[in-house]
Amino acid sequence: GDLADNVGVELGGKNPQDIANALVNYASLQGMSAAQIQDAVSTINKSYTEYIKPILTDITATSYKNNKSNLTVRGISTFEASLGYGKKCPYVQSTAVLGGVLKGLYIGGNLKYMKGYVGYAKAKVLSDDKVDPFDDLSDNQKISTKIGLDLGLLLQKKFFRKKTNFGILLRNINSPSFDQPAEAVADGEPSKYNLAPQIRGGVAVWPFNWWTISTDLDLTKNKTPLPEYNSRLWSLGNEFNLVNSKWFNLALRCGLMKNFAESSSKLAYTGGFGITLAHFVIDVGGAMSTDGVEIKDGRKVPSSGAAALTISFDF
Repeated sequence: GDLADNVGVELGGKNPQDIANALVNYASLQGMSAAQIQDAVSTINKSYTEYIKPILTDITATSYKNNKSNLTVRGISTFEASLGYGKKCPYVQSTAVLGGVLKGLYIGGNLKYMKGYVGYAKAKVLSDDKVDPFDDLSDNQKISTKIGLDLGLLLQKKFFRKKTNFGILLRNINSPSFDQPAEAVADGEPSKYNLAPQIRGGVAVWPFNWWTISTDLDLTKNKTPLPEYNSRLWSLGNEFNLVNSKWFNLALRCGLMKNFAESSSKLAYTGGFGITLAHFVIDVGGAMSTDGVEIKDGRKVPSSGAAALTISFDF
């Protein structure tokens, strides 16, 4: 009985005594004497007491029945509607200030209405229940709204007669936080999902008026929904303005991206396009990892990807 209980074996409705009697009857039919059967039972009992039972006692706490292994899926997506404004920095546009180094410096900010969708799901790995944590992720979702604030600096210069911009962006400087689903809080997660401030810097050069080359890098190591996995993205990109009119433009973009915070991160390809119609601007972009994973039918697909859509009105 102890053996069956400790390893979680079902006896099909029979008790241990029924099974023992069946084994004795089988041994008798095979020609074993009563003395031989008694010796065999004594040997089994001794082996169980000296060797098997201590092992079962040690592993009971980590047996299948007590296994707590789980798959936890968590994530957040945000919808942002922002109102931005920028202007030349006063008092630094003269050559009398630092020899004119800061001439061409602009400052701007974004006030953002942010709608956060925080999802959470946990599924036991060794469970008889058929669960799909990705379905539960959308079911166990909490929606809340916050106000976010960004601040940016832009320095416009010319080097070798080529237009060159230097920029730095501080995102979410007020650390907006969003409500966690009740399931997450019940599992010991914090009640709020916090978006920590991020700082990113970059430079852009115009070899020609229709071609822009830019590179930028996160200056902060940023947390992600995956514990112990951080993000510090570097990107290199090209933009080709096919029409390049003040009132209408079609821009094509391509480039590379990599997460420098994780050594296991692979290079990713990026691409997209932008359409400008007077003051109305639509930008579409995406990224695809160079690393692949094999799916059920044997095909290889990129291990990760991302997409973004931005609609803005400039004035």
